[in-house]
This record gives sequence, C-alpha cells and structure tokens, in this order.
Amino acid sequence: MVKINKICSIQGSSVENEDAVGSQNQYFWIIDGATDLYNSKEEIGYSVSEVVHILSESLSVNCKESKTLKQIFETALLEVKDEIGLNSYELTEYYRLPTFAFIFAKLSEKKLEYMMLGDCVMLVNEMEITDHRVDNLFEKGKNEIKDSIGTNSVLNKKIILQKIRKLSNQPSGYWIGSLDERFF
Repeated sequence: MVKINKICSIQGSSVENEDAVGSQNQYFWIIDGATDLYNSKEEIGYSVSEVVHILSESLSVNCKESKTLKQIFETALLEVKDEIGLNSYELTEYYRLPTFAFIFAKLSEKKLEYMMLGDCVMLVNEMEITDHRVDNLFEKGKNEIKDSIGTNSVLNKKIILQKIRKLSNQPSGYWIGSLDERFF
C-alpha cells in the first residue's frame, strides 16, 4: 500500500510565510513562494504569500479525476489570474510577478504522478526527487554576492537576485512556477 507519510514546508526568512501546503483526496501539493524582489503588493495589489495561498485554495477545489495534473494546475493558475485581476493586466516583464517552486502530485494504489518545478523536495522510498536545474544559477549568484561584499552589499545582493529572476522561464535560465500563461 502506498501512503503519504508527511507533507511539510519550512518557512523562509520572510516575515510573511510565502509557502502553502495542501491535499485533497489523493492529490497533494507544496508551493514555495519565491522572495518578492519587485514589491508585487504595490505592483499588482497582491503579495507573493497571497498569490500562493489563492493558488493552493484553487487547487483544492479543482482536483478532479477526469483531469490530468497539468489540466488541474492550468485551471487553478487561470483562476488565480482572474481573481487577482491579471487577465486585463498589461505586463511584459512577467519575472516581476510572484513566482514559486512547486510539487503537485497524485498518489494512487499503484503509482505516483507528479509535476515539479524549482527546488521543492519529495522523498519517495528514501529517494530524493527535486529539480536541480536552478542550482547552478543560484550558486553563480551566491559567488557574485560574496564578491560584492564591502560596497553596498545589500543593494548588490538584490540586484544580483533580480538578474537571476530575469532568467526565469527562459531557455538560457531556469523553469519555475509563474502566472505567465505563455508557460502553462
């Protein structure tokens, strides 16, 4: 028999928890909101935390056997965009919007189906499953941050992180959960 042993999220350094964890019948998800580098609350009226929690709620009502994981996730993302008013929002710099790592999975008697982007981790029979594609970019960014310490290190750290974020969902960058419908 296959069973879920534990689902958890460890809050990062932000005052507001930007993570959401949920389950509905045989479905479960972890959504890890990325640090807000562009003040999305001011930009679109919703914080990363609020977007992540709205997405989690939408997933909980859209888990239907008749749909694939991708269809469920796409529907939930479109509902989030509609709820926060992004369907009429004119923005070409989608990297400025909230982004998130995620695992969305369905567990049945015989198999585990899942979708994953970013650095969330799933342990299955003591095997670690994660998406390592972003690791090299962040390692490079950390080295740039270390090199910049001394002169305006706080500003330099944010600039470096913004430079990395601009690479999100680009062929030369990394793939991450986003509200940009071009990547659904």
